[in-house]
Formats: sequence, structure tokens, C-alpha cells
Amino acid sequence: MEAIPRDYGERCQFDRYCKLVLYHEALDYLREMQRRRDRETSFDALPQAEMDKLCTEDHYPSDSYIFSSHGYDLLIDNELVADAFSSLSKDAQSILILRCVLDMTDQEIADLMGMSRSAVQRRRAKTLKELRTKLLAIGGRLNRMKQPNYKGRELLPYSVIEAARAGEADAVDRVLRYYDGYINKLCTRKLYDEYGQPHVRVDEFMKHRLQIKPIHSIVITT
Repeated sequence: MEAIPRDYGERCQFDRYCKLVLYHEALDYLREMQRRRDRETSFDALPQAEMDKLCTEDHYPSDSYIFSSHGYDLLIDNELVADAFSSLSKDAQSILILRCVLDMTDQEIADLMGMSRSAVQRRRAKTLKELRTKLLAIGGRLNRMKQPNYKGRELLPYSVIEAARAGEADAVDRVLRYYDGYINKLCTRKLYDEYGQPHVRVDEFMKHRLQIKPIHSIVITT
């Protein structure tokens, strides 16, 4: 039986605290929107073009590891997968990038890289087997190093929590990224265009407000 870390209780408490702060801030925002409904144009009345300006899908290039070949990029979000991919030779990376990004055939890859089709086929099969072996090894290490979780989700490390409370920008940013999915869930609303068609969108104004609240609560009041 695995021992429970000494800081497990405080990490769970921090998680509950952050979610409670976000939940109540979302309620406050929705109540304010209800009060303003009679005085301002509601989101429901906005045309689709205007809603598209307010509602966007977040993507942070810094979250991805970029591998390039012949002017084409392969983005890998998972750090461990990126580490495994980076350990491959440049030719092996190129073959997989051209295959995965452009869906090129072995013959097309061979013509571009100056290799025979059979050589590309052998290298691709060998590289995929090597990459699979590396990922399985990583998976085994992760199982042995698995972090404690709360309600099925891995908790933030206590060192990050302490650094965020101290106001360290990188740690605060990591906390916000950790709760980004929960924030998006709270901020997802069903909006209607001028034709009465429903569109599920993330309310960006609401999301921005919710992102500010935990920063104030964690850094200033904890």
C-alpha cells in the first residue's frame, strides 16, 4: 500500500478552495449579467459575427514542442512524448513529420529526401517501433512515479502551491493553466444568433474575470 504524502491534505484543501472561489465568482458574474440585461445588449442579441469576436478557443504555442522538417511543423503537447520524439535521429523525425503532417506516401517521402521507397518504409517501421518502445518505458516510469490525485485528477505539487502563494509569476501561471478546463466549463454558455440558432461558446469576458479572481485570492489573501 502506497503511503499518502504528508502534504496531501493541504493540496486537496487548496484544490477545493480554488474551485470554490471560481464557482462563486462565476455565480456573481451571472447575477450581474442578469441585472444588466435590461440596460445593455445581451449576448443573446448579438449577431454571430460579434459573438465570434468575443468567444475564442485558447491556444498557447508555448504549450507545444515544435519539430520541423522541410518547412513543415509537428506540434507535440506532451513533454514526455516530445522527449521521446527528440531522441530520434533527424531523418527518422523527418519521415514521421512528413507522414503525419502531410500524409505523404513512402514514395513521396523518398523522392523528397533522396532515399529509396523501401529504405523509407524500413526506416519508418523501425522508427515507429522504437518510439513505441520509448513511450511504453515512459508509461512504466509514470506508473511507478504516479502523483497522488483528488477525485481522479493529479494534484498540483505542493512546491507550486507555495510558490504561487508567494506571488511567483510562473507558479501562478501554472495554477491558472491547471484550472483552465474548470474555468472553461464554468464559462461555457449557450448563446443564440439573430436566427435563433444556439451556439455553445466560452464567454471570454467571464473567463478573464475568473482568471483574475484566484490570483487575488491566492497571492493576497492566503
